Amino acid sequence: MLSAVLFLIFGLNYYETFINPVVAREAPQFVDTYGAGVTIGAVAWLFPATGVLFVIGYSLFSVDLLRSKQLGLGAPTLMIVGVVVFGAGLSGLLPMFVVQTGSILFGVATAWLGYQLMRAASNDKLQPTAQNARSR
Repeated sequence: MLSAVLFLIFGLNYYETFINPVVAREAPQFVDTYGAGVTIGAVAWLFPATGVLFVIGYSLFSVDLLRSKQLGLGAPTLMIVGVVVFGAGLSGLLPMFVVQTGSILFGVATAWLGYQLMRAASNDKLQPTAQNARSR
């Protein structure tokens, strides 16, 4: 699910960065009518759906990391907090400061998890749990 959500986010960012400026130059009346694109057909429902799936996917990922107890409690807990705060900020009901705070927390948690994984892999600390061993 996370890969699909990240591809959707990439597509939306690509549209906003590369396509929308060209459309604004070539057909300004289109941009005046539809704005940044969030009211155009598929984008109108895809943008909010991507945010919801992002929050659900990373929350489930973080909960799974907490349950595995392989990498400690700090980084997965911070990721859950960051994702929830980021998602709440994207709702439009809270100020942009909340979105920025959530994205900073999420970024710090992602970097922390990456560091922990690198350190654990270099020390061969990651051991398969009983649940993972049964699925093999």
